[in-house]
Amino acid sequence: FLAAPRAWSEHGIVVTNIARELIRGTLADGAHRLETVTLASRTRARRWYARLGLRLECEMPGYGTGGETFVMYVATRPVEDL
Repeated sequence: FLAAPRAWSEHGIVVTNIARELIRGTLADGAHRLETVTLASRTRARRWYARLGLRLECEMPGYGTGGETFVMYVATRPVEDL
């Protein structure tokens, strides 16, 4: 996901709500798992992922080409819905 800083300042709530609904809808339409990976140091992105309902699944030390630590956030469909 890419957005200009202006998009966040002017439309952040709308963007967040749309993204949240897309995640829910994708899982409801049959997807089992959605995941995203980001640098562990990107605290604003990590807070946003949590606001979207994604959960931190793991840290991946050394994952980046320069040895950076990355983290993975996921959303999964409940097992009873599979």
